[in-house]
Amino acid sequence: MRSKLLSITMTLAVLLVSCEAIPSPVEPTATSEPAPTKTPKICPPDCWGLNWAGADLRGADLHGAVFTQDNLSINLSGADLTEADLSGAYMPQAYLLRADLPRANLRGANLQNADIRGTDLSGADFSNADLRGADLRPVVEDTNMDGTILYGADLRGADLRGAYLNSALADTTTQFDEKWQLVFEINEQGGNGLSLDATDLSSTDLSGANLQQTSLRESDLRRAYLSGTDLEGADLREANISEANLSGANLSESIVKDANLSWADLTEADLSNTTLNNADLRIASLNGAILYRADLSNANLRGADITGAVLDEADLSGAIVSEEQLSRAQSLKGTTVPPLTLSSASAQIVIEVPSSSLSPEVVTTWEAIDAEMRAKYSEVHSSCSSCVPGPSGSNCTKYLWTKYVTRSEWTELFPDTHFFLVATHRIENAETNMYGYDRSYFIIAQQDGERYEIRTFDNLLHDNGVVITDENRELVARSAALMTLANFLEEEIILFDLSAIDEGGRGSFERYNYALIVWTKINGLKVRYRYSFEQEGLKTLAYWPVDYETGDYTDMPVAILPHPDLRELRFQ
Repeated sequence: MRSKLLSITMTLAVLLVSCEAIPSPVEPTATSEPAPTKTPKICPPDCWGLNWAGADLRGADLHGAVFTQDNLSINLSGADLTEADLSGAYMPQAYLLRADLPRANLRGANLQNADIRGTDLSGADFSNADLRGADLRPVVEDTNMDGTILYGADLRGADLRGAYLNSALADTTTQFDEKWQLVFEINEQGGNGLSLDATDLSSTDLSGANLQQTSLRESDLRRAYLSGTDLEGADLREANISEANLSGANLSESIVKDANLSWADLTEADLSNTTLNNADLRIASLNGAILYRADLSNANLRGADITGAVLDEADLSGAIVSEEQLSRAQSLKGTTVPPLTLSSASAQIVIEVPSSSLSPEVVTTWEAIDAEMRAKYSEVHSSCSSCVPGPSGSNCTKYLWTKYVTRSEWTELFPDTHFFLVATHRIENAETNMYGYDRSYFIIAQQDGERYEIRTFDNLLHDNGVVITDENRELVARSAALMTLANFLEEEIILFDLSAIDEGGRGSFERYNYALIVWTKINGLKVRYRYSFEQEGLKTLAYWPVDYETGDYTDMPVAILPHPDLRELRFQ
Protein backbone atom coordinates (compact mmCIF):
# COMPACT_ATOMS: atom_id res chain seq x y z
CA MET A 1 0.00 0.00 0.00
CA ARG A 2 2.83 2.37 0.87
CA SER A 3 4.47 1.83 -2.55
CA LYS A 4 1.18 2.46 -4.34
CA LEU A 5 0.68 5.73 -2.43
CA LEU A 6 4.23 6.80 -3.28
CA SER A 7 3.62 6.04 -6.97
CA ILE A 8 0.40 8.05 -6.97
CA THR A 9 2.11 10.95 -5.20
CA MET A 10 4.98 11.00 -7.73
CA THR A 11 2.53 10.87 -10.68
CA LEU A 12 0.59 13.83 -9.29
CA ALA A 13 3.83 15.72 -8.76
CA VAL A 14 4.86 15.21 -12.38
CA LEU A 15 1.52 16.46 -13.62
CA LEU A 16 1.65 19.54 -11.39
CA VAL A 17 5.19 20.41 -12.42
CA SER A 18 4.75 19.63 -16.11
CA CYS A 19 1.28 20.96 -16.69
CA GLU A 20 -1.07 23.62 -15.50
CA ALA A 21 -2.97 22.46 -12.45
CA ILE A 22 -6.62 21.60 -12.86
CA PRO A 23 -8.62 24.68 -11.74
CA SER A 24 -10.51 24.45 -8.48
CA PRO A 25 -14.28 24.67 -8.75
CA VAL A 26 -15.67 28.20 -8.25
CA GLU A 27 -17.69 28.69 -5.08
CA PRO A 28 -21.16 30.04 -6.01
CA THR A 29 -22.11 33.42 -4.58
CA ALA A 30 -25.27 35.46 -4.64
CA THR A 31 -24.13 37.16 -7.86
CA SER A 32 -22.22 34.36 -9.62
CA GLU A 33 -23.55 31.51 -11.73
CA PRO A 34 -22.51 27.91 -10.88
CA ALA A 35 -19.43 26.72 -12.77
CA PRO A 36 -20.28 24.61 -15.83
CA THR A 37 -19.63 20.90 -15.51
CA LYS A 38 -16.89 20.35 -18.10
CA THR A 39 -13.68 18.37 -18.13
CA PRO A 40 -11.02 21.10 -17.82
CA LYS A 41 -7.89 21.21 -19.96
CA ILE A 42 -5.24 19.36 -18.04
CA CYS A 43 -2.39 20.74 -20.09
CA PRO A 44 -1.42 24.11 -21.55
CA PRO A 45 -1.01 24.31 -25.33
CA ASP A 46 2.62 23.14 -25.11
CA CYS A 47 2.81 19.59 -23.70
CA TRP A 48 5.92 18.37 -25.47
CA GLY A 49 8.47 16.15 -23.77
CA LEU A 50 6.10 14.81 -21.10
CA ASN A 51 6.13 11.21 -19.92
CA TRP A 52 2.55 10.10 -19.47
CA ALA A 53 3.17 6.39 -19.95
CA GLY A 54 0.30 4.44 -18.43
CA ALA A 55 -1.55 7.61 -17.40
CA ASP A 56 -5.34 7.64 -16.94
CA LEU A 57 -6.52 10.35 -19.35
CA ARG A 58 -10.03 9.12 -20.03
CA GLY A 59 -12.19 11.93 -21.36
CA ALA A 60 -9.32 14.42 -21.13
CA ASP A 61 -9.57 17.67 -23.11
CA LEU A 62 -6.33 17.92 -25.08
CA HIS A 63 -7.59 19.51 -28.27
CA GLY A 64 -5.06 21.69 -30.05
CA ALA A 65 -2.26 20.66 -27.68
CA VAL A 66 1.34 20.70 -28.99
CA PHE A 67 3.03 17.43 -28.04
CA THR A 68 6.18 17.66 -30.17
CA GLN A 69 8.90 20.30 -30.32
CA ASP A 70 12.63 20.22 -30.99
CA ASN A 71 12.37 16.45 -31.65
CA LEU A 72 10.96 15.96 -28.15
CA SER A 73 7.62 14.19 -28.19
CA ILE A 74 5.23 12.95 -25.55
CA ASN A 75 5.31 9.37 -24.25
CA LEU A 76 1.75 8.05 -24.04
CA SER A 77 2.57 4.35 -24.23
CA GLY A 78 -0.01 2.31 -22.37
CA ALA A 79 -2.05 5.43 -21.55
CA ASP A 80 -5.84 5.24 -21.36
CA LEU A 81 -7.21 7.94 -23.68
CA THR A 82 -10.71 6.54 -23.99
CA GLU A 83 -13.03 9.27 -25.32
CA ALA A 84 -10.25 11.86 -24.98
CA ASP A 85 -10.39 14.97 -27.19
CA LEU A 86 -7.16 15.22 -29.21
CA SER A 87 -8.67 17.03 -32.16
CA GLY A 88 -6.19 19.29 -33.88
CA ALA A 89 -3.36 18.09 -31.62
CA TYR A 90 0.17 18.39 -32.97
CA MET A 91 1.91 15.13 -32.06
CA PRO A 92 4.29 13.87 -34.75
CA GLN A 93 6.55 11.04 -33.52
CA ALA A 94 4.32 10.56 -30.46
CA TYR A 95 4.82 7.25 -28.66
CA LEU A 96 1.42 5.56 -28.29
CA LEU A 97 2.49 1.91 -28.12
CA ARG A 98 -0.36 -0.21 -26.67
CA ALA A 99 -2.36 2.85 -25.68
CA ASP A 100 -6.16 2.80 -25.45
CA LEU A 101 -7.94 5.22 -27.79
CA PRO A 102 -11.48 3.85 -28.15
CA ARG A 103 -13.93 6.55 -29.26
CA ALA A 104 -11.18 9.19 -28.98
CA ASN A 105 -11.49 12.34 -31.11
CA LEU A 106 -8.38 12.82 -33.27
CA ARG A 107 -9.96 14.83 -36.08
CA GLY A 108 -7.34 16.86 -37.89
CA ALA A 109 -4.55 15.70 -35.54
CA ASN A 110 -0.99 15.56 -36.83
CA LEU A 111 0.39 12.08 -36.10
CA GLN A 112 3.17 11.90 -38.67
CA ASN A 113 5.64 9.09 -37.89
CA ALA A 114 3.82 8.33 -34.62
CA ASP A 115 4.24 4.87 -33.06
CA ILE A 116 0.68 3.53 -32.70
CA ARG A 117 1.49 -0.18 -32.64
CA GLY A 118 -0.78 -2.51 -30.69
CA THR A 119 -3.19 0.33 -29.90
CA ASP A 120 -6.95 0.03 -29.38
CA LEU A 121 -8.39 2.37 -32.02
CA SER A 122 -11.94 1.01 -31.94
CA GLY A 123 -14.40 3.76 -32.73
CA ALA A 124 -11.67 6.44 -32.77
CA ASP A 125 -12.22 9.32 -35.19
CA PHE A 126 -9.19 10.13 -37.37
CA SER A 127 -11.12 12.17 -39.92
CA ASN A 128 -8.72 14.45 -41.83
CA ALA A 129 -5.84 13.39 -39.55
CA ASP A 130 -2.29 13.31 -40.89
CA LEU A 131 -0.97 9.78 -40.35
CA ARG A 132 1.83 9.83 -42.92
CA GLY A 133 4.65 7.52 -41.88
CA ALA A 134 2.79 6.35 -38.75
CA ASP A 135 3.36 2.80 -37.55
CA LEU A 136 0.02 1.05 -37.00
CA ARG A 137 1.23 -2.52 -37.02
CA PRO A 138 -0.39 -4.92 -34.57
CA VAL A 139 1.70 -6.17 -31.65
CA VAL A 140 0.74 -9.83 -31.24
CA GLU A 141 -2.49 -8.96 -33.08
CA ASP A 142 -3.44 -6.31 -30.52
CA THR A 143 -4.23 -3.39 -32.82
CA ASN A 144 -7.99 -2.92 -32.89
CA MET A 145 -9.34 -0.82 -35.77
CA ASP A 146 -12.95 -1.91 -35.42
CA GLY A 147 -15.03 1.08 -36.44
CA THR A 148 -12.01 3.41 -36.66
CA ILE A 149 -13.03 6.47 -38.72
CA LEU A 150 -10.49 7.29 -41.43
CA TYR A 151 -12.54 9.59 -43.67
CA GLY A 152 -10.18 12.11 -45.26
CA ALA A 153 -7.20 10.77 -43.28
CA ASP A 154 -3.77 10.79 -44.92
CA LEU A 155 -2.13 7.39 -44.41
CA ARG A 156 0.50 7.66 -47.14
CA GLY A 157 3.72 6.03 -45.96
CA ALA A 158 2.00 4.57 -42.87
CA ASP A 159 3.06 1.07 -41.82
CA LEU A 160 -0.17 -0.92 -41.89
CA ARG A 161 1.33 -4.41 -41.86
CA GLY A 162 -1.19 -6.77 -40.29
CA ALA A 163 -3.86 -4.08 -39.85
CA TYR A 164 -7.39 -5.30 -40.60
CA LEU A 165 -8.67 -2.42 -42.71
CA ASN A 166 -11.98 -4.12 -43.40
CA SER A 167 -13.18 -3.13 -39.92
CA ALA A 168 -12.18 0.53 -40.38
CA LEU A 169 -14.42 3.18 -41.94
CA ALA A 170 -12.77 4.73 -45.01
CA ASP A 171 -13.90 6.12 -48.33
CA THR A 172 -12.51 7.73 -51.49
CA THR A 173 -11.23 10.69 -49.44
CA THR A 174 -8.93 8.42 -47.42
CA GLN A 175 -5.40 8.46 -48.82
CA PHE A 176 -3.50 5.13 -48.77
CA ASP A 177 -0.35 4.02 -50.51
CA GLU A 178 -1.07 1.88 -53.57
CA LYS A 179 -0.53 -1.40 -51.67
CA TRP A 180 -2.96 -0.58 -48.86
CA GLN A 181 -5.48 0.95 -51.24
CA LEU A 182 -5.60 -2.42 -53.00
CA VAL A 183 -6.00 -4.26 -49.69
CA PHE A 184 -8.85 -1.96 -48.68
CA GLU A 185 -10.61 -2.50 -52.02
CA ILE A 186 -10.23 -6.29 -51.83
CA ASN A 187 -11.66 -6.34 -48.32
CA GLU A 188 -14.52 -4.07 -49.38
CA GLN A 189 -15.36 -5.46 -52.82
CA GLY A 190 -13.54 -8.80 -53.07
CA GLY A 191 -10.86 -9.79 -55.57
CA ASN A 192 -12.67 -12.52 -57.46
CA GLY A 193 -10.93 -13.09 -60.81
CA LEU A 194 -8.47 -10.21 -60.50
CA SER A 195 -5.02 -10.42 -62.09
CA LEU A 196 -2.57 -9.68 -59.26
CA ASP A 197 0.57 -11.36 -60.55
CA ALA A 198 3.84 -10.26 -58.87
CA THR A 199 1.91 -8.09 -56.40
CA ASP A 200 3.25 -7.21 -52.95
CA LEU A 201 0.63 -8.34 -50.42
CA SER A 202 3.08 -9.26 -47.67
CA SER A 203 1.92 -8.79 -44.05
CA THR A 204 -1.57 -7.82 -45.18
CA ASP A 205 -4.81 -8.94 -43.56
CA LEU A 206 -7.13 -10.42 -46.19
CA SER A 207 -8.86 -12.86 -43.88
CA GLY A 208 -12.23 -13.95 -45.17
CA ALA A 209 -11.76 -12.16 -48.51
CA ASN A 210 -13.08 -13.61 -51.76
CA LEU A 211 -10.11 -14.37 -54.03
CA GLN A 212 -11.65 -17.13 -56.10
CA GLN A 213 -10.02 -17.61 -59.51
CA THR A 214 -7.60 -14.77 -58.69
CA SER A 215 -4.20 -14.88 -60.40
CA LEU A 216 -1.42 -14.35 -57.83
CA ARG A 217 1.51 -15.86 -59.70
CA GLU A 218 4.90 -14.87 -58.23
CA SER A 219 3.14 -12.60 -55.71
CA ASP A 220 4.60 -11.82 -52.29
CA LEU A 221 2.23 -13.07 -49.58
CA ARG A 222 4.79 -13.56 -46.83
CA ARG A 223 3.26 -13.35 -43.33
CA ALA A 224 -0.13 -12.46 -44.86
CA TYR A 225 -3.20 -13.20 -42.73
CA LEU A 226 -5.47 -15.27 -44.97
CA SER A 227 -7.45 -17.21 -42.40
CA GLY A 228 -10.78 -18.27 -43.87
CA THR A 229 -9.95 -16.67 -47.23
CA ASP A 230 -11.60 -18.22 -50.30
CA LEU A 231 -8.83 -19.00 -52.81
CA GLU A 232 -10.67 -21.70 -54.71
CA GLY A 233 -9.21 -22.07 -58.20
CA ALA A 234 -6.62 -19.35 -57.59
CA ASP A 235 -3.29 -19.42 -59.42
CA LEU A 236 -0.46 -19.16 -56.87
CA ARG A 237 2.36 -20.59 -58.92
CA GLU A 238 5.81 -19.54 -57.64
CA ALA A 239 4.20 -17.27 -55.01
CA ASN A 240 6.02 -16.65 -51.74
CA ILE A 241 3.50 -17.54 -49.04
CA SER A 242 5.99 -18.36 -46.27
CA GLU A 243 4.84 -17.76 -42.67
CA ALA A 244 1.34 -16.87 -43.90
CA ASN A 245 -1.73 -17.82 -41.88
CA LEU A 246 -4.05 -19.85 -44.14
CA SER A 247 -5.89 -21.68 -41.37
CA GLY A 248 -9.34 -22.68 -42.52
CA ALA A 249 -8.73 -21.22 -45.98
CA ASN A 250 -10.26 -22.74 -49.11
CA LEU A 251 -7.55 -23.59 -51.65
CA SER A 252 -9.39 -26.39 -53.41
CA GLU A 253 -8.69 -26.71 -57.13
CA SER A 254 -5.98 -24.03 -56.84
CA ILE A 255 -2.54 -24.19 -58.44
CA VAL A 256 0.27 -23.73 -55.91
CA LYS A 257 3.04 -25.29 -57.96
CA ASP A 258 6.63 -24.25 -57.09
CA ALA A 259 5.31 -21.95 -54.32
CA ASN A 260 7.07 -21.28 -51.03
CA LEU A 261 4.78 -22.29 -48.15
CA SER A 262 7.49 -22.84 -45.54
CA TRP A 263 6.29 -22.08 -41.99
CA ALA A 264 2.78 -21.45 -43.34
CA ASP A 265 -0.21 -22.28 -41.14
CA LEU A 266 -2.57 -24.44 -43.19
CA THR A 267 -4.42 -25.91 -40.22
CA GLU A 268 -7.77 -27.35 -41.35
CA ALA A 269 -7.36 -25.74 -44.79
CA ASP A 270 -9.14 -27.29 -47.77
CA LEU A 271 -6.46 -28.34 -50.29
CA SER A 272 -8.48 -30.99 -52.10
CA ASN A 273 -7.52 -31.39 -55.77
CA THR A 274 -4.86 -28.72 -55.27
CA THR A 275 -1.65 -28.79 -57.33
CA LEU A 276 1.29 -28.52 -54.91
CA ASN A 277 4.01 -30.26 -56.85
CA ASN A 278 7.52 -28.93 -56.15
CA ALA A 279 6.07 -26.73 -53.38
CA ASP A 280 8.22 -25.88 -50.37
CA LEU A 281 6.18 -26.96 -47.32
CA ARG A 282 9.02 -27.21 -44.82
CA ILE A 283 7.81 -26.74 -41.22
CA ALA A 284 4.32 -25.95 -42.48
CA SER A 285 1.34 -26.85 -40.29
CA LEU A 286 -1.11 -29.07 -42.17
CA ASN A 287 -2.83 -30.25 -39.02
CA GLY A 288 -6.31 -31.46 -39.94
CA ALA A 289 -5.97 -30.22 -43.54
CA ILE A 290 -7.94 -31.83 -46.35
CA LEU A 291 -5.52 -32.95 -49.09
CA TYR A 292 -7.83 -35.30 -50.97
CA ARG A 293 -6.38 -35.98 -54.42
CA ALA A 294 -3.80 -33.22 -53.91
CA ASP A 295 -0.71 -33.34 -56.12
CA LEU A 296 2.26 -33.21 -53.72
CA SER A 297 4.75 -34.82 -56.08
CA ASN A 298 8.33 -33.70 -55.39
CA ALA A 299 7.09 -31.37 -52.62
CA ASN A 300 9.39 -30.73 -49.65
CA LEU A 301 7.50 -31.63 -46.45
CA ARG A 302 10.51 -31.87 -44.18
CA GLY A 303 9.44 -30.93 -40.64
CA ALA A 304 5.82 -30.33 -41.70
CA ASP A 305 3.07 -31.32 -39.25
CA ILE A 306 0.43 -33.44 -41.03
CA THR A 307 -1.24 -34.72 -37.89
CA GLY A 308 -4.87 -35.54 -38.62
CA ALA A 309 -4.56 -34.60 -42.29
CA VAL A 310 -6.64 -36.43 -44.90
CA LEU A 311 -4.37 -37.54 -47.78
CA ASP A 312 -6.66 -39.98 -49.54
CA GLU A 313 -5.60 -40.52 -53.18
CA ALA A 314 -2.96 -37.82 -52.87
CA ASP A 315 0.19 -38.07 -54.98
CA LEU A 316 3.35 -37.95 -52.84
CA SER A 317 5.68 -39.48 -55.42
CA GLY A 318 9.15 -38.02 -55.01
CA ALA A 319 8.10 -35.92 -52.00
CA ILE A 320 10.45 -35.42 -49.07
CA VAL A 321 8.44 -36.83 -46.16
CA SER A 322 9.16 -39.36 -43.43
CA GLU A 323 7.31 -42.49 -42.39
CA GLU A 324 6.92 -40.95 -38.94
CA GLN A 325 5.15 -37.90 -40.38
CA LEU A 326 2.78 -40.03 -42.46
CA SER A 327 1.93 -42.18 -39.46
CA ARG A 328 0.26 -39.12 -37.90
CA ALA A 329 -2.09 -38.52 -40.85
CA GLN A 330 -5.75 -39.38 -40.38
CA SER A 331 -6.18 -41.19 -43.67
CA LEU A 332 -3.92 -42.39 -46.51
CA LYS A 333 -6.33 -44.43 -48.59
CA GLY A 334 -5.02 -44.81 -52.12
CA THR A 335 -2.13 -42.41 -51.50
CA THR A 336 0.88 -42.76 -53.79
CA VAL A 337 3.89 -43.01 -51.47
CA PRO A 338 7.00 -44.68 -52.98
CA PRO A 339 9.14 -46.53 -50.38
CA LEU A 340 12.08 -44.24 -51.08
CA THR A 341 10.23 -41.30 -49.53
CA LEU A 342 9.64 -43.05 -46.21
CA SER A 343 13.06 -42.68 -44.63
CA SER A 344 12.75 -41.32 -41.11
CA ALA A 345 16.49 -41.12 -40.43
CA SER A 346 17.79 -37.70 -39.41
CA ALA A 347 20.54 -36.32 -41.60
CA GLN A 348 23.65 -35.50 -39.61
CA ILE A 349 24.53 -31.85 -39.93
CA VAL A 350 28.23 -32.40 -39.35
CA ILE A 351 30.47 -35.28 -40.27
CA GLU A 352 32.72 -36.62 -37.53
CA VAL A 353 36.14 -37.37 -38.98
CA PRO A 354 38.19 -40.24 -37.42
CA SER A 355 41.76 -39.45 -36.43
CA SER A 356 43.08 -42.20 -38.73
CA SER A 357 42.14 -40.13 -41.78
CA LEU A 358 43.86 -36.94 -40.56
CA SER A 359 47.41 -35.74 -40.91
CA PRO A 360 49.72 -36.03 -37.88
CA GLU A 361 49.72 -32.22 -37.51
CA VAL A 362 45.93 -32.07 -37.24
CA VAL A 363 45.85 -34.99 -34.79
CA THR A 364 48.42 -33.17 -32.65
CA THR A 365 46.24 -30.06 -32.66
CA TRP A 366 43.21 -32.16 -31.73
CA GLU A 367 45.05 -33.78 -28.82
CA ALA A 368 46.28 -30.38 -27.60
CA ILE A 369 42.73 -28.94 -27.55
CA ASP A 370 41.46 -32.04 -25.73
CA ALA A 371 44.17 -31.74 -23.09
CA GLU A 372 43.60 -28.00 -22.70
CA MET A 373 39.84 -28.39 -22.20
CA ARG A 374 40.29 -31.25 -19.77
CA ALA A 375 42.75 -29.22 -17.67
CA LYS A 376 40.65 -26.07 -17.85
CA TYR A 377 37.46 -27.56 -16.49
CA SER A 378 39.25 -29.79 -14.01
CA GLU A 379 41.09 -26.80 -12.51
CA VAL A 380 38.19 -24.35 -12.42
CA HIS A 381 35.68 -26.79 -10.97
CA SER A 382 37.90 -28.94 -8.78
CA SER A 383 35.57 -28.31 -5.81
CA CYS A 384 32.82 -30.32 -7.52
CA SER A 385 33.39 -33.98 -6.73
CA SER A 386 32.56 -35.96 -9.90
CA CYS A 387 30.75 -32.85 -11.04
CA VAL A 388 28.03 -33.14 -8.38
CA PRO A 389 27.03 -29.85 -6.70
CA GLY A 390 28.17 -29.51 -3.13
CA PRO A 391 26.21 -28.12 -0.18
CA SER A 392 26.70 -24.59 -1.47
CA GLY A 393 24.70 -25.43 -4.57
CA SER A 394 27.40 -24.10 -6.89
CA ASN A 395 27.33 -24.91 -10.59
CA CYS A 396 29.79 -27.31 -12.12
CA THR A 397 30.87 -27.98 -15.70
CA LYS A 398 32.03 -31.41 -16.74
CA TYR A 399 34.20 -31.81 -19.83
CA LEU A 400 33.04 -34.64 -22.10
CA TRP A 401 35.00 -34.76 -25.35
CA THR A 402 36.37 -32.97 -28.40
CA LYS A 403 35.61 -34.19 -31.94
CA TYR A 404 36.99 -33.19 -35.31
CA VAL A 405 34.02 -32.26 -37.49
CA THR A 406 33.42 -30.84 -40.93
CA ARG A 407 30.54 -29.24 -42.80
CA SER A 408 30.24 -28.40 -46.49
CA GLU A 409 29.72 -24.66 -45.87
CA TRP A 410 32.87 -24.47 -43.77
CA THR A 411 35.08 -26.46 -46.13
CA GLU A 412 33.94 -24.37 -49.11
CA LEU A 413 34.53 -21.04 -47.36
CA PHE A 414 37.58 -22.00 -45.25
CA PRO A 415 39.36 -24.87 -47.04
CA ASP A 416 42.48 -24.68 -44.84
CA THR A 417 40.67 -24.42 -41.48
CA HIS A 418 40.04 -27.30 -39.06
CA PHE A 419 36.88 -27.34 -36.91
CA PHE A 420 36.52 -29.01 -33.52
CA LEU A 421 33.30 -29.57 -31.56
CA VAL A 422 33.86 -29.33 -27.80
CA ALA A 423 31.19 -30.87 -25.55
CA THR A 424 30.54 -30.08 -21.90
CA HIS A 425 27.68 -30.59 -19.47
CA ARG A 426 26.90 -27.92 -16.91
CA ILE A 427 25.46 -29.53 -13.79
CA GLU A 428 23.30 -27.22 -11.72
CA ASN A 429 21.62 -27.56 -8.36
CA ALA A 430 18.08 -28.91 -8.19
CA GLU A 431 16.58 -25.50 -7.52
CA THR A 432 17.67 -24.08 -10.87
CA ASN A 433 17.53 -27.18 -13.04
CA MET A 434 15.56 -30.13 -11.71
CA TYR A 435 16.40 -32.18 -14.79
CA GLY A 436 20.08 -32.33 -14.02
CA TYR A 437 22.18 -30.64 -16.68
CA ASP A 438 22.45 -28.14 -19.50
CA ARG A 439 24.23 -29.06 -22.72
CA SER A 440 26.93 -26.54 -23.52
CA TYR A 441 28.87 -27.27 -26.72
CA PHE A 442 31.00 -24.84 -28.73
CA ILE A 443 33.06 -24.75 -31.92
CA ILE A 444 36.80 -24.03 -32.10
CA ALA A 445 38.33 -23.32 -35.51
CA GLN A 446 42.10 -23.74 -35.93
CA GLN A 447 44.25 -22.49 -38.80
CA ASP A 448 48.01 -21.86 -39.05
CA GLY A 449 48.37 -21.83 -35.28
CA GLU A 450 45.54 -19.31 -34.82
CA ARG A 451 42.33 -20.18 -32.99
CA TYR A 452 38.90 -18.74 -33.78
CA GLU A 453 35.43 -18.86 -32.21
CA ILE A 454 32.21 -17.19 -33.27
CA ARG A 455 33.30 -13.98 -31.50
CA THR A 456 36.22 -13.72 -33.89
CA PHE A 457 34.41 -14.92 -37.01
CA ASP A 458 35.35 -11.70 -38.78
CA ASN A 459 39.03 -12.48 -38.22
CA LEU A 460 38.50 -15.94 -39.71
CA LEU A 461 37.00 -14.30 -42.80
CA HIS A 462 39.89 -11.83 -43.03
CA ASP A 463 42.64 -14.41 -42.58
CA ASN A 464 41.12 -16.50 -45.36
CA GLY A 465 40.87 -13.50 -47.68
CA VAL A 466 37.07 -13.75 -47.87
CA VAL A 467 35.52 -10.62 -49.40
CA ILE A 468 31.73 -10.71 -49.06
CA THR A 469 29.85 -10.40 -52.33
CA ASP A 470 26.31 -11.12 -53.48
CA GLU A 471 27.56 -14.51 -54.69
CA ASN A 472 28.95 -15.72 -51.33
CA ARG A 473 26.85 -13.71 -48.83
CA GLU A 474 24.47 -16.59 -48.07
CA LEU A 475 27.39 -19.00 -47.63
CA VAL A 476 28.98 -16.60 -45.11
CA ALA A 477 25.66 -16.17 -43.25
CA ARG A 478 25.11 -19.92 -43.01
CA SER A 479 28.67 -20.61 -41.90
CA ALA A 480 28.39 -18.08 -39.08
CA ALA A 481 24.99 -19.42 -37.99
CA LEU A 482 26.29 -22.99 -37.83
CA MET A 483 29.11 -21.93 -35.53
CA THR A 484 26.54 -20.59 -33.05
CA LEU A 485 24.52 -23.82 -33.14
CA ALA A 486 27.08 -26.14 -31.60
CA ASN A 487 24.43 -27.63 -29.28
CA PHE A 488 22.57 -28.96 -32.32
CA LEU A 489 25.36 -30.09 -34.64
CA GLU A 490 24.67 -33.79 -34.10
CA GLU A 491 21.08 -33.56 -35.28
CA GLU A 492 19.21 -32.33 -38.34
CA ILE A 493 19.00 -28.60 -38.94
CA ILE A 494 17.04 -26.94 -41.72
CA LEU A 495 18.45 -23.65 -43.00
CA PHE A 496 16.15 -21.42 -45.01
CA ASP A 497 17.15 -18.96 -47.70
CA LEU A 498 18.82 -15.69 -46.79
CA SER A 499 16.42 -12.77 -47.29
CA ALA A 500 16.99 -9.03 -47.57
CA ILE A 501 15.48 -6.89 -44.77
CA ASP A 502 15.71 -3.39 -43.38
CA GLU A 503 15.34 -3.52 -39.59
CA GLY A 504 16.63 -1.53 -36.67
CA GLY A 505 18.97 -3.07 -34.14
CA ARG A 506 19.55 -2.64 -30.44
CA GLY A 507 22.07 0.12 -31.04
CA SER A 508 20.70 3.54 -31.90
CA PHE A 509 22.32 3.57 -35.36
CA GLU A 510 22.39 -0.16 -36.13
CA ARG A 511 20.55 -1.46 -39.18
CA TYR A 512 20.28 -5.07 -40.27
CA ASN A 513 20.00 -5.81 -43.96
CA TYR A 514 19.74 -9.62 -44.12
CA ALA A 515 17.95 -12.35 -42.16
CA LEU A 516 18.15 -16.15 -41.99
CA ILE A 517 15.75 -18.62 -40.32
CA VAL A 518 17.01 -21.93 -38.89
CA TRP A 519 14.90 -24.81 -37.55
CA THR A 520 16.20 -27.72 -35.46
CA LYS A 521 14.46 -31.05 -35.91
CA ILE A 522 14.94 -32.59 -32.48
CA ASN A 523 13.30 -29.97 -30.29
CA GLY A 524 11.62 -27.90 -32.97
CA LEU A 525 13.47 -24.69 -32.09
CA LYS A 526 13.15 -21.81 -34.55
CA VAL A 527 16.07 -19.37 -34.48
CA ARG A 528 16.20 -16.07 -36.36
CA TYR A 529 19.53 -14.55 -37.43
CA ARG A 530 19.98 -10.94 -38.50
CA TYR A 531 23.12 -9.67 -40.23
CA SER A 532 24.56 -6.27 -40.93
CA PHE A 533 26.81 -6.58 -43.99
CA GLU A 534 28.72 -3.42 -44.73
CA GLN A 535 31.49 -2.58 -47.19
CA GLU A 536 32.21 -6.19 -48.18
CA GLY A 537 32.41 -7.28 -44.53
CA LEU A 538 30.24 -8.55 -41.68
CA LYS A 539 29.62 -5.83 -39.10
CA THR A 540 27.05 -7.33 -36.74
CA LEU A 541 25.34 -10.66 -36.14
CA ALA A 542 22.32 -11.03 -33.84
CA TYR A 543 20.34 -14.17 -33.14
CA TRP A 544 17.70 -15.42 -30.73
CA PRO A 545 15.11 -18.21 -30.39
CA VAL A 546 11.82 -17.19 -31.99
CA ASP A 547 9.58 -20.09 -31.03
CA TYR A 548 9.39 -23.78 -30.21
CA GLU A 549 7.60 -25.79 -32.90
CA THR A 550 6.73 -29.46 -32.97
CA GLY A 551 9.88 -31.56 -32.78
CA ASP A 552 10.85 -35.12 -31.90
CA TYR A 553 10.85 -34.36 -28.17
CA THR A 554 7.23 -33.25 -27.99
CA ASP A 555 6.72 -34.83 -24.55
CA MET A 556 9.74 -33.19 -22.90
CA PRO A 557 9.63 -29.92 -20.92
CA VAL A 558 11.04 -26.95 -22.79
CA ALA A 559 13.17 -26.12 -19.73
CA ILE A 560 15.58 -28.98 -20.39
CA LEU A 561 15.95 -28.44 -24.13
CA PRO A 562 19.10 -26.64 -25.25
CA HIS A 563 18.67 -23.28 -26.92
CA PRO A 564 20.93 -20.32 -27.78
CA ASP A 565 20.50 -17.17 -25.73
CA LEU A 566 19.79 -13.77 -27.22
CA ARG A 567 23.11 -12.60 -28.60
CA GLU A 568 24.33 -9.63 -30.56
CA LEU A 569 27.92 -9.82 -31.76
CA ARG A 570 29.64 -6.73 -33.13
CA PHE A 571 32.72 -7.28 -35.24
CA GLN A 572 35.45 -4.72 -35.82
